[in-house]
Amino acid sequence: MKPSPKDKLLFRLLLENRHRIYAYLFTLIRNRADAEDLLQDTCVTLWEKFDDFDPKTDFIAWSFRVALWKVKNFQRKQGRAKVTFNDELLDIIANRYENQIPKLGRRREVLQDCLEKLSHADREFILARYEPGASAQTAAEHSGRNIQAAYKALARIRKRLHQCVTHNLDAQPEM
Repeated sequence: MKPSPKDKLLFRLLLENRHRIYAYLFTLIRNRADAEDLLQDTCVTLWEKFDDFDPKTDFIAWSFRVALWKVKNFQRKQGRAKVTFNDELLDIIANRYENQIPKLGRRREVLQDCLEKLSHADREFILARYEPGASAQTAAEHSGRNIQAAYKALARIRKRLHQCVTHNLDAQPEM
């Protein structure tokens, strides 16, 4: 059976935002395995309820509401098995997280611009360091540096990136 255009849209939105939904869940639940399970449950519910979603609205806001509902249900089921946040505190954390989304998106865009301003070698080196599962040691080996030189280079590059991001954020008015 061929997927419908709406199924394709959901699939694209989930692929683009899976990491953001997971980060949101992890912020609320603070356990990687539980956050991963809740992400799967959230994705299933998003799929089941996708006919209720208006594509002209904010998918992230909608998915975060579904995820928050999943967290609250999960914690009710956990009962006394684990220390959990009450619903009021979860709502406070969720609201603060959601309010940071525009700022984080803006920071990510500025960081991307600053990364592009680095030399090719520095950009490749810093990206090699922050690949999933990578370390300073793997970045050092990838670049042909010894570990001490790698740490010094990483510190220098991080400092330049921090200065660039800070300067560009200060220069741009908030939206």
